[in-house]
Amino acid sequence: GIDGISEVTHFDTSAMRSHRGGVIKNFEPSVYLSDPERFSRCTQLALAATKLALQHARLFPDFAIYEPQRRSVCLGTTLGEIEAPPKDESAYRQRCSGSIVRNLAQEFELHGECWQIPTACAAGNYAIGYAVDLLRLDRADIVVAGGADAFSKLAFTGFNKLLACAPMFCQPFDKNRSGMLVAEGAGMLVLERLDQALSRQAPIFAEVLDYGLGCDAHQMTIPHPQGLGGIWAMQQALQRANISPEDVAVVSAHGTGTRE
Repeated sequence: GIDGISEVTHFDTSAMRSHRGGVIKNFEPSVYLSDPERFSRCTQLALAATKLALQHARLFPDFAIYEPQRRSVCLGTTLGEIEAPPKDESAYRQRCSGSIVRNLAQEFELHGECWQIPTACAAGNYAIGYAVDLLRLDRADIVVAGGADAFSKLAFTGFNKLLACAPMFCQPFDKNRSGMLVAEGAGMLVLERLDQALSRQAPIFAEVLDYGLGCDAHQMTIPHPQGLGGIWAMQQALQRANISPEDVAVVSAHGTGTRE
């Protein structure tokens, strides 16, 4: 019930349509990382979320049960690593591409497949789906999967220029909705095969039955008027999971608040 949206204060927004965003306040990366200044904001968030996820899964600080080369990571992001870390600006241009997953792999010895998926708003879900595939194909024993993005002037300006940002509030189901609001955060999950999780008495929060993907390629920022891509994705997920629509208890909507 606490509103995380406030006025943007660390850069000038006077020329933009929106002046509000979601910046995590009182985030102390030193609580999670021994040398946080090695990393930029987005990596700090991703590392903190990964550490928490591994702790919840009872796999940190020691998860020798899985060989390092059988531990993978899949991270979804919109813009990824777009700002230089405080201590490393000189080398930033040489190492920015894919650096978030590389940092995750190095910090937590995730030496299996490492994937960074830049499919914008859907990226975190893509990462979870790909993690499921890695486990089913026996290409990994454990996969850390999720998404991360940091609040930045580039993202804020870009979405404002697309006229996608609301002046005050994001109201996705209101007939007078006027757009989204840019924010930051990270969320990571630990995925294993069910028999492995049961054998080590892991705390299990959910089981992934299956997933579906669909892209109608209508326009860059506007889906097909009949929502074809979303329909295809939901139909695939239901069919692959062998369930009917009546079996679904909760639908999590991607409510951007944009007009289309």
